[in-house]
Amino acid sequence: MDRFNALLKKELASELRTRSGIYSTLLFAVLTTTAVGFTSIERAPSPLVASALLWLVLGFASVTGLARAFIVEEDQRTSDLLRLLSPPGPVFWAKLSYNFLLVLAVAAVVVPLHLIFESVHPENWPLLIVGTISGCGALASGVTFCGSLVAKSSARGAIAGVICLPVLLPIIISGMGAISGSFESSNSDVVIGAWKSVAALAGLSLVFAGIGRQLFPFVWES
Repeated sequence: MDRFNALLKKELASELRTRSGIYSTLLFAVLTTTAVGFTSIERAPSPLVASALLWLVLGFASVTGLARAFIVEEDQRTSDLLRLLSPPGPVFWAKLSYNFLLVLAVAAVVVPLHLIFESVHPENWPLLIVGTISGCGALASGVTFCGSLVAKSSARGAIAGVICLPVLLPIIISGMGAISGSFESSNSDVVIGAWKSVAALAGLSLVFAGIGRQLFPFVWES
């Protein structure tokens, strides 16, 4: 636990010092949300389309900024020092926690902007909040999983983006179901399906985190 806390503090301190991850991710997410919003000025999209646009923005924004979590040490040539200081377990969980906090911060900005630009009004706020948090956890787990697999590759930046796409697809689809249900609380079947999508997002978070934790030592120590 002490190593985990120290590594998480290192990740946060590094981000606060450079702000490259949060700036690049927020810039992409805000610009994309604004551009999409201008296409819906005359006519508000349906709940399913609005939720799809939101998760596409969050999904691609996570690839833009979060896949660098494991890559940055390799680029800065500090990975060998990190291997000497800590076993792979705390490193993986610290990276995952950092990614979750980062994508959650991005979602805290993008979701309100999306609701304003798309002129959609949630009828079930608990479902919207829980679905967003669960989706952020699934995105962080998925991107951390992909980043850990390509950390030692020579073309890791490009490969990380390619690997992330099939991993993020089920997350985006489940996120669409969760958020679209928050716009249609009058339909009980839709709400029940939305909560099932939230459960699917939580399950995907556990699956990607568990598999990534098991595979990461083989990549990290190779």
